Amino acid sequence: MKAARHMSPPETDVPKNVEPNTIEGIDWCNGGRHYFVNRPTDKCEITFDDPRPEMHNLSRATGCAIVRLMLGDEAHAGEDMAELEREIAAYAELARHNLCLDNSSMAAAVMFAQPLIKKWSPRWKFAYTVGLVLGTKFTTEGFWTVDVVKHLTDEFSVETLKKGEEIALMDYDFGANMSQRWFNFRNALIHVAVENPLPGPVAAQPMLLPGEAPPMPLHVMIVDDSPHVLTLHSSLIRYFQPDARVHTCTSVPEAVTYWEDCKLKSDQVHLVLLDFNLECDGEESVLNEQQLFQSVVEAPNGLDVASALDKKRPDAQTDFMFRPLIALVTSYANRMRTDLPEELVGKVQQCDLLLPKPMNARWARVLIECCAV
Repeated sequence: MKAARHMSPPETDVPKNVEPNTIEGIDWCNGGRHYFVNRPTDKCEITFDDPRPEMHNLSRATGCAIVRLMLGDEAHAGEDMAELEREIAAYAELARHNLCLDNSSMAAAVMFAQPLIKKWSPRWKFAYTVGLVLGTKFTTEGFWTVDVVKHLTDEFSVETLKKGEEIALMDYDFGANMSQRWFNFRNALIHVAVENPLPGPVAAQPMLLPGEAPPMPLHVMIVDDSPHVLTLHSSLIRYFQPDARVHTCTSVPEAVTYWEDCKLKSDQVHLVLLDFNLECDGEESVLNEQQLFQSVVEAPNGLDVASALDKKRPDAQTDFMFRPLIALVTSYANRMRTDLPEELVGKVQQCDLLLPKPMNARWARVLIECCAV
């Protein structure tokens, strides 16, 4: 990989809210603000003044998430924070490109960086870089801290980053299920991406490492009883990924059977788009809105598909397949957020996203970019 060119480090600066004895050995930890403003670019360097269509939605979401972590409610009021969000997103995208990061590492970086960003605010850049190191080590093998200095930024020495790792690991709470925690952070980032979707084509994948196999073509299952919706959603997927494999189902049994067949063949499904109303034939002219919603709840519906997929997901100890990203795309999205019976709340939680119909192109791009690990 070609290392990017970077500015010389600023004067020594110690993170705020950190006791001096816990930061021993860290030469300086800068905030990183404005490092990517109006700077020359080459093919390995990205700035927010030179937006590229291939910026990944997780990079954009990382910028938004870090600003929210730093400023809390102030991120949405008063001063316009768009410039800082774009700057952080540019750095996250540079890391994705130059360090060949996949979605797993991008989500894990934010997971490990979260407490550091709050603790060392406003020095987000050092906090996020340490999170990148820990997150990539958590999700991959063969990654070394020196890789960051060689291929991302020389603003921090290897010794500085190692000391940051040491402090972060001492303070990090490893009590919870780390795999579930990673899923939660992944889904939280995707929600942020859906709130701030990028236009344009799908982001390019990072270059393959030596000996690394190319990724499998995207495999999508769409479940809806409307032929029009099946055609629309299939077209959106193929617009962004012409080589995608798209399988459509119109009922709960058909969808569950296809999932079981894929599992037997070790045929990875990356993305599942579900409708809520699959088998309710109630006519709106006969039923009022509440009655129609209740009839959909009581009939076999998309939540039954999500529940079945969750129960039949691969065993992580014996199977290398992963759980697909599940999005419930329904005209009842707003109603489900407020009026869903309590006994069905758990089933909704088995879906990673709840989106209103109709699906739009920007949301489709988010789902396509974020569904692979």
